[in-house]
Amino acid sequence: MRVAWRIFLLFTGLLAGAVVCTAFIRTDVSAEARWAVVAGALAVLTGVLAAWAAMRFVELEEDERRPDVSAEFDVESLYGMILLAMQNRGRQVAYDVRLDWTQPPLMFDSGAPLDALTIASLQPGERLTRHLGGSADLGKRSPYPDTVGQLSYRDLRGRHFTTEVRLSLEARRGELVTTREATRTHYEVQRIPELLQQIARRLEDLRRAIDSRESR
Repeated sequence: MRVAWRIFLLFTGLLAGAVVCTAFIRTDVSAEARWAVVAGALAVLTGVLAAWAAMRFVELEEDERRPDVSAEFDVESLYGMILLAMQNRGRQVAYDVRLDWTQPPLMFDSGAPLDALTIASLQPGERLTRHLGGSADLGKRSPYPDTVGQLSYRDLRGRHFTTEVRLSLEARRGELVTTREATRTHYEVQRIPELLQQIARRLEDLRRAIDSRESR
């Protein structure tokens, strides 16, 4: 649609210019008629330029609001975990999101390739992840092969977008450390309930042992 509008406006501008040239080439046209043709052609050209500018403004606004889906390896969000993350950084919902692999990532536990990922819709700012394994498992698979795939999705108007995805976990091997203290802290805090349960069980065993000795 954008190309069709550009062609139409360009054709209209060329037609207006051709009319002016014809008016000056022909000798049987009076001066007053020539200047009337020029004035009319200038009005047409002004309208064409205004329409072109308005169309370009709308296109920029649409591009700014369109969905923008990306895929990446995430080694920081969860402590000690390697994730494959897909996120919509755009300002519009992405539909029929699909990531087909040419060189798929490998699951660390089984070594099996990851299947193609399909998501019905991805809201603006929404982020979905797939767990691949623990960061400690990366050392067991060296080198980890690069990942190549094709990411496709469409917007609300049905426009389709396709981009190539190239991911390298080897490039991030040296980054597999805790660079965010809050991530490690959150991980340790999650362990507190389990540790409290262990302490409670030990205290219960100790209480039973004391009661058993006293009963003798």
